Amino acid sequence: MIINPNGQTAMTYGKQTALPQTKQTKDEYMISNIDTTAGKRPKKEKFKPAVLLTREAMEATVNDYKRLKLEHVSLMAKMESEKTAVEKRYEERINTVARDIESGFASVHNYCVTHRSELLPGDRKSFETVAGTVKFYDTPHRVEVRGKETLGALAKRLLGLVFNAGTPEEVSCDKYVREADPTVNKDALLADRTRFTDEQLKAMGVRFEQDEIFAIDLKSDLAEGDKTNAENAA
Repeated sequence: MIINPNGQTAMTYGKQTALPQTKQTKDEYMISNIDTTAGKRPKKEKFKPAVLLTREAMEATVNDYKRLKLEHVSLMAKMESEKTAVEKRYEERINTVARDIESGFASVHNYCVTHRSELLPGDRKSFETVAGTVKFYDTPHRVEVRGKETLGALAKRLLGLVFNAGTPEEVSCDKYVREADPTVNKDALLADRTRFTDEQLKAMGVRFEQDEIFAIDLKSDLAEGDKTNAENAA
């Protein structure tokens, strides 16, 4: 059914039919004839292999199977070819933007480390901008071996290392060894890292390290907006 632009007549299988003239009736008429299935995705067919009853049907299915496999290979090759073309189309632009991102990040990092006392007085480690948060943050502590001693050799030595033996403050270092290998139990060491003195750590042959990382955390709303702008520009 086709509604004329003037809204007064309709064509139904080649016959011209006058539409009702009252506004309410015309609206009801048009609404009742809207195709409500337009734009809907078809339901996914339920997977159910066909039951073959004859050899002829089986061989015909083998032939069809071969045809479909070849079609699948062809479609996959076509898709990969188109993906390659798209990648080549955007490669130079993406590389240029990536270089600009790295350059901008390095410039901000250098400014912040050379003006840190002005930007971050006292114990502050971050500050806000319109675009996001610029910050320095510490990584979790990790266990490092002092000198050239291997973890295996260190683990065996810790099995017999005791501090303050025979006193209430006695600390037996065998608790920091997983005896199956044996190897150093770094998780146990990290859990007790604040209880050791510098002298004890030197005797144990370990130290606790952590790194400071510089980062720029963009605000999520701006990141989404930038993504939308990029998609529109593309």
